[in-house]
Amino acid sequence: MKKLFLVLVLSVAGVVSAAASGIGSLGANFLYGSKFDQVGLGVSYKLSLTDNFRIAPEMQYFFSNKNMKAWDANANIEYVSTLFDDLKFYPLVGFTYSHWTFSQSVGAGKYVESCDRFGVNVGGGIEYNFTDQLGVVAEVRGQLIKDFSQCVLSIGVKYSF
Repeated sequence: MKKLFLVLVLSVAGVVSAAASGIGSLGANFLYGSKFDQVGLGVSYKLSLTDNFRIAPEMQYFFSNKNMKAWDANANIEYVSTLFDDLKFYPLVGFTYSHWTFSQSVGAGKYVESCDRFGVNVGGGIEYNFTDQLGVVAEVRGQLIKDFSQCVLSIGVKYSF
């Protein structure tokens, strides 16, 4: 328990330190996944490593459609290029871990089957900053996953600190 508490305290200290130094952003996104025509929500955290490179861990949840729902965790690397003062473009590559659940009513019961897969993300995005802290983001990526490859479109807002 003491080790868990220490890890939690160090994690919070790291996030506070990153926030104070102005090298990160938090985002919320609306999603569309093409495999089962699913809409969803996502959250992301982007941490700048250099002026151009950043890492972007995120979580996404896709609502049920066609008896299928899903969530995934992603870890991407982005190379940020400035097009204009407040407009930036970035290609991305990374990894995804996805969990898919199929459920269907059968008589008085319910049939449920789930599947976990690792995959690769390839895509890009564009972001526009309205202020130093607030901006909008649009992104498209291919998630290459055995039996579940799809295109994911997202649009959202970000808060930089």
